[in-house]
Amino acid sequence: MQIKYTINNLLAAAAFLLLVGCASTAQQVGDNKYRTDCSGVFNSISECYAEATRVCEGNFNEIDRQIINRGQQWDAFCQCYITPVTRNLVFSCR
Repeated sequence: MQIKYTINNLLAAAAFLLLVGCASTAQQVGDNKYRTDCSGVFNSISECYAEATRVCEGNFNEIDRQIINRGQQWDAFCQCYITPVTRNLVFSCR
Protein backbone atom coordinates (compact mmCIF):
# COMPACT_ATOMS: atom_id res chain seq x y z
CA MET A 1 0.00 0.00 0.00
CA GLN A 2 2.82 2.43 0.87
CA ILE A 3 4.56 1.80 -2.48
CA LYS A 4 1.36 2.52 -4.43
CA TYR A 5 0.90 5.79 -2.51
CA THR A 6 4.51 6.82 -3.24
CA ILE A 7 4.25 5.97 -6.94
CA ASN A 8 0.99 7.93 -7.24
CA ASN A 9 2.61 10.94 -5.56
CA LEU A 10 5.62 10.78 -7.88
CA LEU A 11 3.43 10.52 -10.97
CA ALA A 12 1.26 13.40 -9.81
CA ALA A 13 4.33 15.56 -9.10
CA ALA A 14 5.81 14.76 -12.54
CA ALA A 15 2.53 15.67 -14.25
CA PHE A 16 2.36 18.92 -12.27
CA LEU A 17 5.91 19.88 -13.27
CA LEU A 18 5.20 19.17 -16.93
CA LEU A 19 2.08 21.33 -16.87
CA VAL A 20 3.79 24.16 -15.02
CA GLY A 21 6.73 24.15 -17.40
CA CYS A 22 4.86 24.22 -20.71
CA ALA A 23 4.76 27.37 -22.80
CA SER A 24 1.62 28.13 -24.74
CA THR A 25 1.46 29.18 -28.35
CA ALA A 26 0.67 32.74 -29.30
CA GLN A 27 -2.98 33.71 -29.56
CA GLN A 28 -4.17 36.52 -31.80
CA VAL A 29 -5.87 39.20 -29.67
CA GLY A 30 -6.36 41.90 -32.31
CA ASP A 31 -5.37 42.98 -35.77
CA ASN A 32 -1.67 42.03 -35.93
CA LYS A 33 -1.56 41.75 -32.15
CA TYR A 34 -0.63 38.54 -30.34
CA ARG A 35 -0.30 37.37 -26.74
CA THR A 36 1.80 34.47 -25.47
CA ASP A 37 2.21 33.04 -21.98
CA CYS A 38 5.47 31.54 -20.74
CA SER A 39 4.59 31.09 -17.09
CA GLY A 40 6.00 28.32 -14.97
CA VAL A 41 8.94 27.30 -12.87
CA PHE A 42 11.06 25.98 -15.73
CA ASN A 43 10.34 28.74 -18.27
CA SER A 44 11.69 32.24 -18.68
CA ILE A 45 10.73 35.30 -20.67
CA SER A 46 13.02 34.01 -23.44
CA GLU A 47 10.39 31.36 -24.30
CA CYS A 48 7.92 34.21 -24.95
CA TYR A 49 10.44 35.94 -27.21
CA ALA A 50 11.11 32.66 -29.02
CA GLU A 51 7.39 32.26 -29.72
CA ALA A 52 7.16 35.85 -30.98
CA THR A 53 10.16 35.20 -33.24
CA ARG A 54 8.50 32.03 -34.56
CA VAL A 55 5.12 33.69 -35.22
CA CYS A 56 6.58 36.82 -36.83
CA GLU A 57 9.48 35.08 -38.60
CA GLY A 58 12.00 37.08 -36.58
CA ASN A 59 10.50 40.57 -36.92
CA PHE A 60 8.29 41.65 -34.04
CA ASN A 61 7.64 44.68 -31.84
CA GLU A 62 7.13 44.22 -28.12
CA ILE A 63 3.93 45.97 -27.00
CA ASP A 64 3.69 44.84 -23.38
CA ARG A 65 5.54 42.46 -21.08
CA GLN A 66 4.38 41.33 -17.66
CA ILE A 67 6.31 39.29 -15.08
CA ILE A 68 4.70 38.62 -11.70
CA ASN A 69 6.65 36.65 -9.09
CA ARG A 70 4.24 35.56 -6.38
CA GLY A 71 6.91 34.36 -3.93
CA GLN A 72 7.01 30.99 -2.23
CA GLN A 73 3.67 29.36 -1.47
CA TRP A 74 2.86 26.05 0.19
CA ASP A 75 1.23 23.57 -2.18
CA ALA A 76 -0.85 20.94 -0.41
CA PHE A 77 -0.95 18.78 -3.56
CA CYS A 78 2.80 18.14 -3.70
CA GLN A 79 3.42 18.88 -0.01
CA CYS A 80 6.15 21.33 -0.94
CA TYR A 81 6.84 25.01 -1.50
CA ILE A 82 6.44 26.31 -5.04
CA THR A 83 7.28 29.69 -6.54
CA PRO A 84 4.58 30.59 -9.08
CA VAL A 85 5.70 33.03 -11.76
CA THR A 86 3.39 34.50 -14.38
CA ARG A 87 4.95 35.79 -17.59
CA ASN A 88 3.10 37.25 -20.59
CA LEU A 89 4.21 38.99 -23.75
CA VAL A 90 2.03 41.02 -26.12
CA PHE A 91 3.61 41.72 -29.50
CA SER A 92 2.92 42.61 -33.11
CA CYS A 93 4.66 41.57 -36.30
CA ARG A 94 6.55 44.16 -38.34
